[in-house]
Amino acid sequence: KASVVLLENDRFLFVSDDSKIRVLSCNTKKNHVIVNQITLKDLEEDDFIIIRNERDTKLIAEVADHEILKEEAEYLRSLQEKWKKRLRHNVIKKGAKRVSEILNNRYGMATASPQTVRLWCSEESICPTELPALLQALKYDKNGADHIYQAMKKIQIAHRDAGRIISRKLMNEITADIYEELQQKGSITFESSNFNGASFNIERVVVIDRSKHYVLQSNLMKLYQKDL
Repeated sequence: KASVVLLENDRFLFVSDDSKIRVLSCNTKKNHVIVNQITLKDLEEDDFIIIRNERDTKLIAEVADHEILKEEAEYLRSLQEKWKKRLRHNVIKKGAKRVSEILNNRYGMATASPQTVRLWCSEESICPTELPALLQALKYDKNGADHIYQAMKKIQIAHRDAGRIISRKLMNEITADIYEELQQKGSITFESSNFNGASFNIERVVVIDRSKHYVLQSNLMKLYQKDL
């Protein structure tokens, strides 16, 4: 479920209730910018949203691996890929709807809708709430399931820390002059020297439509252009 956030220049985003949103503000007294990470409930009109022009998930994973997990990253990611590979095999073989029914009826997994099962197959999902039950369904023994669950918790924490690192580094790069330009234009694009020239858009929020729409997880927090 996602709300539509309308931006300057006839652009818009799909934003879920738990999407991580980076917003930019300026402390005029100290003449420096502030980058905060919020969720949809705290977003307001006239806020400035920072959006990476490529997938933000990939950047967060890279920072988590290189700056937090370090030498553990390769092993933890291999565990992540192994359980997802088992799940994908079942989805390809039986279909997401049938896998969903099995997880619901046989393993009591209330969250396992067909849409959620497909999400668990993607890199967007790290440590689902019912992962221990899912690992049991995927035929891991208790020790193996516990080991993977703890590993996924570690990756999840690393991703959260990586989000804070990215926000801090962006805050150091964006100057008060950029904020002044934003106030005039409503949106700008800048390239980051901290993240290998990654390109970010900063867009003013015009309207927040809080009615809900069903969209694919991969369509969240991506810039779209309205048809004129």
